[in-house]
Amino acid sequence: MNQRDHSGFLKLMGYSVKMYNMGTIMDIEQKLEWNNNLIEDLKLYMQNNYSYIFFSLMMDCVKLPEVDGIILGSSYGLHGIDLKRLSTQVNVSMTSQDLEYDLKLLQFVLNEKNKEIKKVVVILGGYALYDNMKKSRMGQYLIKHVYRPVLENIDTSWEGMSCTAMEKEKIRCAAKKKIIEEGNFFNSIYSREDNCESKYKGIIWQELSDEQRKVYAKDRALAHNKLKNISLEDQKENVKYLNEMARLCNVWEIEFYVIIPPFTSEYNALTDKSMKEELLKTLENMPYAVNYYDLNSEEWRGCFLTEDFFDMDHLNDGGAVKFTEFIKKVFD
Repeated sequence: MNQRDHSGFLKLMGYSVKMYNMGTIMDIEQKLEWNNNLIEDLKLYMQNNYSYIFFSLMMDCVKLPEVDGIILGSSYGLHGIDLKRLSTQVNVSMTSQDLEYDLKLLQFVLNEKNKEIKKVVVILGGYALYDNMKKSRMGQYLIKHVYRPVLENIDTSWEGMSCTAMEKEKIRCAAKKKIIEEGNFFNSIYSREDNCESKYKGIIWQELSDEQRKVYAKDRALAHNKLKNISLEDQKENVKYLNEMARLCNVWEIEFYVIIPPFTSEYNALTDKSMKEELLKTLENMPYAVNYYDLNSEEWRGCFLTEDFFDMDHLNDGGAVKFTEFIKKVFD
């Protein structure tokens, strides 16, 4: 594997390279040579299971003794964090992740290493109290193919492939090594454009006209505004999930942070303000200690510019660097 000079988080991840080159893995390397069929199987495995492979690797890293901070969240956490700039924190955000799964992951982490974690950051959209990933096709897919396999140790990643146990182990380890080498969720294997909805592919936010940006922002904002039609019971459940995360952090003397990341001015202008107001009110009235920041408030105006965004509500590579620097200050 090509050895690159990664800093921060990837130095912490260096254990993985060593682990995958030791013991039984060395035996596999000696007993099982790469051939054209195995190489094609590796490509297919990564193509079909990229999110699972990455998420599984992050959950491996959670168990490291050096880790003292956890980042949770949806695509805003996934898009907005540059892993190379982290040090002893692990990002377990994923596309569509909602408060229920934020809580499940926090519980998993605390069961693994409750004494080492010092701070937990949850990155939320303003509509978070109205979100339920089980009601979306993407959410249902991720629950089946990412969360259940990782949290319940149910491996569904080999559907449609006929590999021996040894071949699977070789492919699995090679896939994780490749992501470690790349150093971020988005990379030469899997780009931000690969991750976005088909109707948004090909747009370059900063190159759009003002009118085009408003059209795209309206489409996304209205989709999020419709989430307010969620049942009152679902909304109450989300408040419970958020409170339970704060309670667990309080019990284990962990500092708990909620951060609403920056969005474009076009998107913010068209969102239902009452949804975010309800979230902020919930945080304000929480019975446990919580620190929260809204990076769209007047205080932060001008910190994130048009050129920092990939689309109407997600940061690009440059924006992720800026946002990660803010997150690092939270963890300091």
